[in-house]
Amino acid sequence: HQLTKVTAFPGTPFWERMKEEGRIHDDVPWEDVNFYGGGFKHKNFEDHEIMEILLYGYKKLYESWGPTLMRQLRLELNGYEHCRASKHRLLREERAERHRDHCESLYPMIRACEHFAPNGIVRRQIRQLQERYVKNFGAPSTAQEAQSYFVLTRAFQEKAREALLPRNREPRQEPFKKYIYAGNRQARPGEAPYRVIYPRRDAGYERDRKLFRLQEQLFDKLLDTLDVVDEWRGRGRSRQHGEARRGFKSF
Repeated sequence: HQLTKVTAFPGTPFWERMKEEGRIHDDVPWEDVNFYGGGFKHKNFEDHEIMEILLYGYKKLYESWGPTLMRQLRLELNGYEHCRASKHRLLREERAERHRDHCESLYPMIRACEHFAPNGIVRRQIRQLQERYVKNFGAPSTAQEAQSYFVLTRAFQEKAREALLPRNREPRQEPFKKYIYAGNRQARPGEAPYRVIYPRRDAGYERDRKLFRLQEQLFDKLLDTLDVVDEWRGRGRSRQHGEARRGFKSF
């Protein structure tokens, strides 16, 4: 399930119709149009009213089906089970392995999602996903368990930080970089087709990112060590190790 608001883009029939009806916000530059509004005037709602409806929809999805990551894990498990039962070799072997890799990347999120589940129904669904995972792939590796406790610890930290200093108390524009593409100009050999600008640099943010990358490297070494221990104990090495763990960190 996915909820979003309709946006009128130039060149589409919808944009042409909105233009004919005089509902395009010509005074809003296109670089300022975003998911939250600015593109065109809705017939029956203000922008903030549409966002309230969307946020209510997100809340109901979360309370009914759980966090997005658990919905993705359910999808990957469905895909794995379907492909493993297929008569076609490509699905049964290669596609199934791709679903398995995604499942193993998502597994470390289970503990935190189960702990902070919005209600008992969702918590039971998450536990059922865990049972399906073990049934398909066996017990998680020590490295995966360590990852799951790490995620749970970070979730507790974020909960405490939000309780002490809610983000909406001091709204600010986060540091970001912007890619300016060269349009139809042909880039020279080895030259990127864009330039990067930083509208708002933040030394503290850049320092934190460097520290985070260092922590990532140390955590990788710890997980590799746990994999070696598992291998020594005869449990087998985690499939998600080294560079393959980048998927886990991107969630």
